[in-house]
Amino acid sequence: MLAEMPASVHFRRWAFGVMRHCGLPLIAAPCCTSRSNTLTTSAPGDAPRPSEALFQRVLRARDVVTLAFGAMIGWSWVLLTGYWVDTAGSLGTVVAFLAGGAVIALIGLTYAELSAAMPNAGGEHVWTWRALGPGPSFVCTWALLMAYVNVCLFEAVALPTAVEYLLPGIRIGTLWTVFGAPVDAGFVIVGAGSAALMTLINLLGIRTAARVQLAGTGLILLAAILLVSGAVAFGDPARAEPWIAVPATGILTVLIMVPTLLVGFDVIPQSAEEIDLPPRRIGQLIVFSVLLAVAFYGLISFSVALAIGGT
Repeated sequence: MLAEMPASVHFRRWAFGVMRHCGLPLIAAPCCTSRSNTLTTSAPGDAPRPSEALFQRVLRARDVVTLAFGAMIGWSWVLLTGYWVDTAGSLGTVVAFLAGGAVIALIGLTYAELSAAMPNAGGEHVWTWRALGPGPSFVCTWALLMAYVNVCLFEAVALPTAVEYLLPGIRIGTLWTVFGAPVDAGFVIVGAGSAALMTLINLLGIRTAARVQLAGTGLILLAAILLVSGAVAFGDPARAEPWIAVPATGILTVLIMVPTLLVGFDVIPQSAEEIDLPPRRIGQLIVFSVLLAVAFYGLISFSVALAIGGT
């Protein structure tokens, strides 16, 4: 969960950007500095000027890449890689990620252009306001809000499932059932506790969030390095067969999942006013982060196929 923080950690900065752009009262926070508690905004349809920003520009290139890359890779690959290899085949999984990554990279190019042109906190909210006006921007902003809330809820439920693989004894007792599925007290404690921890990290400011993200992403990369090196040293190409699963439509099954796995690069434009880099450089880092995540997923999937095959 540490590496999947676009919704939980960056939601507050995105919300601050939206509130600032709409001229709503803001309360100074650890991640911000202000001359007063309220701001005036530009006329509707105009993007706010960067000079009006309340945010501290503390993020360097390494921090930006870590935040976006970590948000995209997360830890879902730990649970899903075997399914991908079974469904699409070892090479088929790589093909699916390359194809899906190419599409997401094109979207990333659009984000790169807009981030360079309007490097304001709020990202999509600011862009739609400037291009389409307050009505469509209102719809876009609320759609993003609902998406981020749902991601937070999903992570709070999914994290205990992953933790159970390492600590099988976390189940304490059933509290109630939902559509026949038991809700365990241990799962609730882990899920709610992790959500509270992410909230605390967010309240401490962007600098703390970047450090935590760096540590979490570093641990994930360490695990990935161990996996890849083990696959290279002890893997067997015979285990990677079939290269393309039958039917080949399994590639489409994995391809459909790729966009959801690569969501996360949008943390860069949402934190644009906290990035201490030229706007053009911000756009370049968006595309670079997407390509880096695609390479990571492809390498991990093929390494799992070489080492143990499908599940």
